[in-house]
Parts: sequence; C-alpha cells; structure tokens
Amino acid sequence: MNTGFVLYGILFILAIYLLKGLFTKHNNFIFSLASIEGLGIILVGFFPGYQWWGAVFHGIGATMAIVGGNVFLILIGKFIAQQARSKKFTYFSYLLGAIGLLSFIICLLITSMTEYAATFERLSVYTIMLWDFVLAGYLIRKIS
Repeated sequence: MNTGFVLYGILFILAIYLLKGLFTKHNNFIFSLASIEGLGIILVGFFPGYQWWGAVFHGIGATMAIVGGNVFLILIGKFIAQQARSKKFTYFSYLLGAIGLLSFIICLLITSMTEYAATFERLSVYTIMLWDFVLAGYLIRKIS
C-alpha cells in the first residue's frame, strides 16, 4: 500500500505536468497545487501512520495531500470554466473538492471517535482519486 501511495504521488505530478498545456493561463499555479498533493501522498507512503516515529510526517503529508488536492479540484474547475471546456466537468470538480474539504474538516472535528474520523479522512482522499478517473474518461472521450 505504501508503494502504491508513492507511485500514485509520482504519477499524479507527472500527469498534471504532461497535461498542463490544457490550462495555458495558469500552468505554474496548477502544477504547484498538484505538486503539493503529489508530494503529500509520497510522504504518506514513506511514513505510514502505524509507525509512531513517522506520525508527524504522515500527518503533514496527509494534510498536504488532502487540502492541496481538494483545493486543486476546486481551482481546476474554475480554470476549466474560464476556458469554456465543459460545464459538467467544472461543476463535478467543484462538487468533489467541496465534499473533500468538508470531509476533512469533519475528520478533524471528530478525532476522538477514531472509527468515524478514518471514514471521513478516506472520503476526503477518494474525491481526488475519483476525479482522476473521471478526468481520464473525459480526456479519452475528447481524443476519440
């Protein structure tokens, strides 16, 4: 699982780098947010939460990935709207980013109930992963 996190982080950064030509006005900003998310996931992979010596770095990486990734979704939706690419994909990006950030806030507020906090933590990450799959489908459809 940890190797998967590291690979996902690397591939996320690489994918956004390769796709940054689609977002011509805000290339550097978009790539910076994507890098924060990707580096956060890589930290989570290198410092698993079950090892006490790496808990601080795991927490920093998780925060980078969750906040950076969901803010990325909201802003990428804004940039897609500015370029009039797809209103559905724009709203989908907004929705997932908002759900992800709200889930993370709930996770932080209910940390005393660990079984529920973990559910909201995962939900805040799954929004980003779902967006990745939908983006892939969107791009494949555009190419076909």
